[in-house]
Amino acid sequence: MHTANRLRHSAKAAAKRLVMPLLETRFRHGIRPFAAPYSLHLGCGSHHLDGWVNIDFIESPAVDLWWNLGLPLPLPDASCRFIFHEHVLEHFELSRGLELLRECRRLLAPGGLLRVAMPSLDDMLEKCANGEWETHGSAHMPEVETRAEYLNILFRYWGHRWIYDHDELRRRLREAGFRDIADQELRQSTHMELRGIEYRDNSLLICEATKAGDG
Repeated sequence: MHTANRLRHSAKAAAKRLVMPLLETRFRHGIRPFAAPYSLHLGCGSHHLDGWVNIDFIESPAVDLWWNLGLPLPLPDASCRFIFHEHVLEHFELSRGLELLRECRRLLAPGGLLRVAMPSLDDMLEKCANGEWETHGSAHMPEVETRAEYLNILFRYWGHRWIYDHDELRRRLREAGFRDIADQELRQSTHMELRGIEYRDNSLLICEATKAGDG
């Protein structure tokens, strides 16, 4: 059994060594039409933002470049002006999510800005407290009959791994090295380029984090 596991691990490692250079080459070729500093839309899904580099690991007409966000992006340090991801971070285990935030900081030029939008644990708990948790089923949310079922669905469905409230998101952004963090409203920003870019109405937790000018 141990020998079989070692062989499988070796085979996966060998496949990664062969495939990764090809994927990196494809990515670097695909980024050429875009001018630096880049504006990256990570985990774009089916939502294409004009003027942005739309990145995901799924096949979709909205995707400009294919990449697994669990891996460092093959881009130079300080090569981006804006990075945006919506309903992405909660799909990573905490440690992997923190790695993604640190990768975003690496990619941002000094003064560059990361905008994170996601569902809000604060909103979920408020709905539980005031009795608004009950749903009757929709395309995105099944019918629920108890508060416990409601919370378990929000924490476990759709590939969710770690749900954030206001304090938790700010805490992890600080751990990733961001110091200048500002709360924002849905589709609102002091930066014109970041207004109206959310496409999910339930993106109720939004922060903009600016990379310090000293790097």
